Amino acid sequence: MLVDAGLLDMEKGYDGKRPKTWVSITRAGRKAFADEIAALRALVDRHGV
Repeated sequence: MLVDAGLLDMEKGYDGKRPKTWVSITRAGRKAFADEIAALRALVDRHGV
């Protein structure tokens, strides 16, 4: 899971009486996402898509 990998933070609680889950990306998650986008761009560039 992305939370277990340290890529996302998740907090569960309530908004009034309704259950709610808050999710945010961590610094490591932002870096992993940027690395993935760079790899995909390189793949597209290499294959001329």
